[in-house]
Amino acid sequence: MEKFPIIERFPILSIYNGTVETAPAKPEVQVSKETLEKLADKYGFDIFYQENPTATFYFVLMPNYIFYAKEKKK
Repeated sequence: MEKFPIIERFPILSIYNGTVETAPAKPEVQVSKETLEKLADKYGFDIFYQENPTATFYFVLMPNYIFYAKEKKK
């Protein structure tokens, strides 16, 4: 599998979401990693990832939704 671009600041998904002052919040939808790859391929969006000590998060930022997958580390 190819290496995805990384975003350095990713403590929680909500930092990419809007607030009352900036924009309406986007629904965050958890999906499988395979589904996330299919969505990105179908609609032409990039998959980003962020690693932390317990898990790796993969996510796609779409105009109306944030889709993400969580992969626990062993």
